[in-house]
Amino acid sequence: MSLDGAQIGHGLPARPIPLRELAAILMHPSCSFTASDTAWRQLITHARTAGPAWVVGAVGVALPGLRAAAKRLSHVHTGDVQPS
Repeated sequence: MSLDGAQIGHGLPARPIPLRELAAILMHPSCSFTASDTAWRQLITHARTAGPAWVVGAVGVALPGLRAAAKRLSHVHTGDVQPS
């Protein structure tokens, strides 16, 4: 599974980009918000219209960012979690 970097544009390689590579590109500090936003729009469109494999693919692309956010938050919050 891949997205077409030529369609995304905004500095991404103008070739099919496998989702694993796309996840790394989107996590890199040099990736612009516009490139990231355009790639995510395509991923979400595929997840909504092209079947369950694309849902799993989109989640796989999101996981590195979610892990990084969870790690940052775990270092900031040192208290107990209170149930709501």
